[in-house]
Amino acid sequence: MLKIEKVLNRFQKINNAILRFPLTIIFILAATTTMAIMIHDEQSNFKLLFTFIIGGFASGVAQMIFERFGKNKKFRYLCMGIGVLITGAYAFFVQNTLEWGMEIGIKSVVATMILAIAFIWFPVIQSYPNFNHSFLVTFKSFFQTLLYMAVLFLGVILIITAIDILIIPINEKNYMYSANFIFVMLMPILILSMIPKYSGIMVKNEKDQVNIENPDSLSSIFKCPKILQILVSYIMIPLVFLYTIILMLYLILNIKNKFWSNNLLEPLLITYIIIIIILYLLASTIENKTVILFRKIFPKILIPFVTIQIISSILSVFNYGVTHTRYFVIVFGLFSICVSIVMSIFSIEKNGIIAFLFIVFSLITIIPPIDAFSISKFSQKNMLEKVLYSNEMLQDDEIIKNAKLSDLDKSKIVNSLRYLDSLNELKNIRWLPNEFTISNDLYDTFGFYEKDIDQNENKILSLYTKLEEPLKIKGFDYLVQSYYSSDDLNTHEIGKITNRNQTYVIKTILKKDGGGIEVLDGNKMQIMKITTDELIEKYQYKLNNHLELTYDEAINIKENEDLKVQFILKNISVENRNNDTYYYFEFYILIHLK
Repeated sequence: MLKIEKVLNRFQKINNAILRFPLTIIFILAATTTMAIMIHDEQSNFKLLFTFIIGGFASGVAQMIFERFGKNKKFRYLCMGIGVLITGAYAFFVQNTLEWGMEIGIKSVVATMILAIAFIWFPVIQSYPNFNHSFLVTFKSFFQTLLYMAVLFLGVILIITAIDILIIPINEKNYMYSANFIFVMLMPILILSMIPKYSGIMVKNEKDQVNIENPDSLSSIFKCPKILQILVSYIMIPLVFLYTIILMLYLILNIKNKFWSNNLLEPLLITYIIIIIILYLLASTIENKTVILFRKIFPKILIPFVTIQIISSILSVFNYGVTHTRYFVIVFGLFSICVSIVMSIFSIEKNGIIAFLFIVFSLITIIPPIDAFSISKFSQKNMLEKVLYSNEMLQDDEIIKNAKLSDLDKSKIVNSLRYLDSLNELKNIRWLPNEFTISNDLYDTFGFYEKDIDQNENKILSLYTKLEEPLKIKGFDYLVQSYYSSDDLNTHEIGKITNRNQTYVIKTILKKDGGGIEVLDGNKMQIMKITTDELIEKYQYKLNNHLELTYDEAINIKENEDLKVQFILKNISVENRNNDTYYYFEFYILIHLK
């Protein structure tokens, strides 16, 4: 009976969540339907999908604002209207964007994160429970529901697989449909059902008197679970302490070297900072010696780490201009310093300031004209023009070719062009030729090839073959499709052919042996090979300014008295890393046994 009561109670909470967040539920259903259509049609529609995602979060935040500050239904309808208005504004914004790209995608993700933090913070502004409790409840609800949904999804996969194997074939899309139903629709609804009405539980009035509506449930709602206490206090905090020591040693050993221009530490530091902030918020609901020591020490440790990262990013800006990633890193660094100061000065009850700071700094990164992409486009265009003017290559909006540029200036030109191209901005530069492409027009426009830049710099050169017609296999007995990568330190058997009591094995050759593909006979004796050096030497002229190989150019023939082998290259990638060259090839092999 007790289990039945728990199940009924859970369904009652889901029903309450539907009544409490009606607009959010509608947007969740719309997002689920959109995702199902995308799966069925095998076409993306991220504009519409993110419109519903933003709508779901915005309407959820609107409900939280009503619960915290509202007193009547009119105020609730006003909040719901604002949520719909925000969704409409986002929809208008994305629909007027030509295509879904990196810029609109990143801005949409940041906007979603802002609304998520607002959803956690708004219902506990200037009240008890505080932001720490709200964060803990949301954290528990998310991961608890994620565990349930993962188990459910695993069970559904097993059932679908069993039916597919034992009874009737089932379309593979059913796996994606199931994931869509479970994670896009069911999971957020269950999370909402686990979020309490904070203002109806406990709110401080002006005289600091406390109004408690349901005191029996307070301990279970706001208490950190025992397993999470152990995880935070005795596993995560010690691991973070050891990680901090490693970072300190790295900084001490490399601070005088190329550290300031090396971005290796950037993702590690950012991850480290995020983990500490999350741990601090979770630790704010726990009281033991380990946690108290962590709360006292680590906010202060963050400041020098963040300062070093900001300085490193600013030095990169001076050398290569602002990109949206550097912009985000610098803004996140400033946010982290402010958070460190807040955690060091204010009591844990004031941690809601962290949410406020996150929202403010995030809005800065996505609102023009000071957003990450507006600033980076302006910076890269200025960087490009500065290099051209300093070398007298830009006069009256006409480019004058110059092959005698320094490698640094060539790198700046190529990097800025590639970055602006990734944002589809080259067409907006008035002095560039129409239909300019870096791969085909760099030499004709600026007077140098990308390969002319110092080979010690990292770069990727690539060729590909347009195989729009069927392969011509007449005169050959076997067709093999495979790849070669010099990053792989093991040999691989690509194929084995047995004919007339003769066995031939096709294998990759290790990089230390020259790299490439070889054919062995039954006695494991090499009877034919083609190496990466041969291919690079053959196609070196193509690496200058042509990406595409013709069908005939892609063919490489090897022949002896036993067999004839034809290699047809699909694509080649060549990357220089620290004075070493790495290769990746995809190819077809046609074999004729004589």
